[in-house]
Amino acid sequence: MDQAVSDPTHMFADRDVWAEMLDRCAAAFTSIAPGGRIGVVANNNLATPISKLGGEMMVWTTQENGVAVSTQPFALAGTNTDLLFMVDGETLDALKGASADNLAKRLSSRSKRGKMMLYFMIGRDDLEDAGYFEFLESVGLSFLGPCR
Repeated sequence: MDQAVSDPTHMFADRDVWAEMLDRCAAAFTSIAPGGRIGVVANNNLATPISKLGGEMMVWTTQENGVAVSTQPFALAGTNTDLLFMVDGETLDALKGASADNLAKRLSSRSKRGKMMLYFMIGRDDLEDAGYFEFLESVGLSFLGPCR
């Protein structure tokens, strides 16, 4: 399938399930400044250029007291997220059931197996200032940018 998962209602059908996952995994997000936004787009063909994606995007927004979940149409120009995960359906299902104990393992193993792509939507300094480097390390993903 070359486009985003054809049934976005399957992706994000139960916001309560995603909110529960984010509550279970809240500690992973504590380094991100309130207002930080992480987008999640499902696509079963990760070779699809990000500019060709459409459909819905789930957005995780960090707040003082946790992480809120919402959805919005995906358009690259209007993404307004700091990080963007493009994942396949299998990874999306694995993330939905993640806990504080296994979130890092699930993300890093999916990344290593080519089941997930991570895009940085803001600059390196802004990512660092907002606490994303600590987040990425806590979930088993390293930022491979220039040496500091």
